[in-house]
Amino acid sequence: EKAFLYKTKNLKLKKSLQEIFQNSSGICEHARCAAFLADIVENIDNVAKNAEKGICNSDILFMFFLFKALGKAGKTRELIRIIKSVFGEMLKDGASTFYETRFARQSKSKALCQGVGAVPGYFLMHAFSGVREISTSKPVMVEAFTEDIECVMIEIPLKNGTYAFETI
Repeated sequence: EKAFLYKTKNLKLKKSLQEIFQNSSGICEHARCAAFLADIVENIDNVAKNAEKGICNSDILFMFFLFKALGKAGKTRELIRIIKSVFGEMLKDGASTFYETRFARQSKSKALCQGVGAVPGYFLMHAFSGVREISTSKPVMVEAFTEDIECVMIEIPLKNGTYAFETI
């Protein structure tokens, strides 16, 4: 009986949240991604449209969730464009690590490195290799995205050395 009550309340809350997200254009990118990841809304098309143009309103610390939402939505091209537009600028500046915040570009002595620097590498690997979970029972789907790849260099550590190859 309590399980039914909680399930009913959960469905009512979900429906209320869906109405809020559908009827409001002023909801931020962060909230839309979180709602999508929680299955409250069915798509993040407006976020993906901005991402396709290289526009990203997220702070770098939140980009993990933005990238996770774009990945869940199958928006690989948009994910790669955001990584290029935000993190590519850091590399053009000569950074050897990704900045903790976008504002580090104005003050390069501050916030130059944090664990958040691993975010683009993690998602690029998944985006290009196509390796991703497709359900909670842990099967893996491999569907490589090669459209924007110009060159791939791979090193595989082996017991007696390293096997390395490059494709162009």
